[in-house]
Amino acid sequence: MPLATNPRATPMWAARFCRVSAASILVWITPLAAMADTRATFQLQSVAPQPRLRVVTVADAITMTTLGNPEYSLGAPSRGRVAHWSPRRDKFVVVLRKGDIEHNTNEYRLLLWKTANLSASVAPEVLLRMSSSSNRPAIHDVTWLSDNNTLVFLGEHPNELQQLYRLNTTTRRLKRLTTARANVLFYSSTPNASQFAYITEEPVTSMFDSTARRQGVVIGTQSLADLVKGKQGGHNGKLQLLFHADEHHTRQLSPTGRIGLGTTLSVSPNGKYVVVSTRVADIPETWRGYTDPALRHWMERGRVRPGQYSNREQYQLIDTSTNDTQSLMNAPVGLYGSELAWAADSRSLVVSGTYLPLDGVDPAERKAREGKTFSVEVKIPSKDIEVISDRDMRFLQWDKKEDLLVFEAGRRSLSAKPESQIFFRNSTHGWQEVHDSRQERNTVEISLEEDMATPPRIVALDEVTHGQSMLLELNPQFKALTFGRVDMIARHTWTAPKR
Repeated sequence: MPLATNPRATPMWAARFCRVSAASILVWITPLAAMADTRATFQLQSVAPQPRLRVVTVADAITMTTLGNPEYSLGAPSRGRVAHWSPRRDKFVVVLRKGDIEHNTNEYRLLLWKTANLSASVAPEVLLRMSSSSNRPAIHDVTWLSDNNTLVFLGEHPNELQQLYRLNTTTRRLKRLTTARANVLFYSSTPNASQFAYITEEPVTSMFDSTARRQGVVIGTQSLADLVKGKQGGHNGKLQLLFHADEHHTRQLSPTGRIGLGTTLSVSPNGKYVVVSTRVADIPETWRGYTDPALRHWMERGRVRPGQYSNREQYQLIDTSTNDTQSLMNAPVGLYGSELAWAADSRSLVVSGTYLPLDGVDPAERKAREGKTFSVEVKIPSKDIEVISDRDMRFLQWDKKEDLLVFEAGRRSLSAKPESQIFFRNSTHGWQEVHDSRQERNTVEISLEEDMATPPRIVALDEVTHGQSMLLELNPQFKALTFGRVDMIARHTWTAPKR
């Protein structure tokens, strides 16, 4: 919501309410105006003291409650980022955050709702509170384990590094799973979290060690910020991939290429494999055959300097026991995001939003692959590829019980409204698009309802009855504040038809 620039202005939702109330009063005043003996009595009864509204301050902006999703904070739509559903879909959690001025921290809350009783009259269960004194979230990247009771997430306490945690939602027991010497940025685990992979920053050290003081520092691939600070490492350094095999064994894995800050990481259910996207140093010559204009922009930049890496990523398949690394396929990851999902038996995985190799195929197939991305199933360890679809889709879920892949149409869409879902089922003829025939399907959608004139609130929408319930108003204190008026101005243009 925009902050007030006029102390007497009100937001659109409040202005509408005031106009309706005024109209109602006029309906009653008009007939009573002719009755002099009762007019004074009516006015005394109808005039109520109005609460004094105050102007919004910087403190109000800092302490307001918002959705605790980093992508949402950077401007991404809230769609798909509000609720984290349990495997049985009988409950979900939501992460919220607000600033704490007194302690100079960001406070995060993890709230639990049970789907059997969703209403504003039933308060959510506060599972956990954590605070962060850095710009990193105190609770982030929440995942349910297969027991339908345990959560794992990235988190941190004030003046501490970000680590991986496990939380029992029944006992509220919180356990830290990693003791890394640098911040943990990404993770992926087996269904019960007995094994997991995680990516950490490079530990921060000074550039000016004893050798540098004697021989100087060679300026090459360092970032300007690091040179100014005289430090090296951190998120600008070489990110490290580690695999936790058991309580006593954690080993470092060595993928080909460089792990970037937007990497995708996935561990197979049996813990034998890790798939991670890495930035390649040299663009393979066959990649220059892709015709996607946005992708060609990066291909035409040519070779990068020694010690540097391109911005194009490729998936690497790593054997966690031998550290053997090989490319999953000779093709770049798509520019608009990609998802990974393993089969329950770890013998294949679904990859969405990826280009396909151009080598080793006939001319017609190569032509079909040059200009678009695909969703495919890759067999492990043979790496054979089975195409699911070439439609523009974002992967949502692999329903193992129904053996159904669930996608959302329109990967590039930034709409706040959910797009249509697309379903595929495996058969003797490969993956076929089907109608949603699941016996047990989630009929409740949890979303954040807000716009420029509506304060944010969490709502539940029943997709069968289309009924809506308000679960939580994030900032009830807004009722005591006066905001700037918001008017939407739409501009329509007309283009003359070509002759």
